[in-house]
Amino acid sequence: MVLKINKKDFETKSFEEVMEIAMEHDCICTADDLQNYVIDAVNNADHNLAIHLLETLRDCFAEYYDYDYTMGTLNEPNPIRDKEDLIDTDYIELID
Repeated sequence: MVLKINKKDFETKSFEEVMEIAMEHDCICTADDLQNYVIDAVNNADHNLAIHLLETLRDCFAEYYDYDYTMGTLNEPNPIRDKEDLIDTDYIELID
């Protein structure tokens, strides 16, 4: 799923405002979401997944991440720290 955002809105809105829109995509999550997923992984004895996510939270902390939960340890959570990082995810299409 690609979210379409008006280019002018994207440019004028703050990063936080744009991320509110982007959070509609399943692969965009917050650091809190990842931390909760770590807790679930530990509770389900999926320690490799928990370690995988904790290492990212430790080494590449950000408020937002691009992470496909369905991929488990095959996917590395990528930090999203600014609008350009969001564009790099290919989940956002800017339209006129």
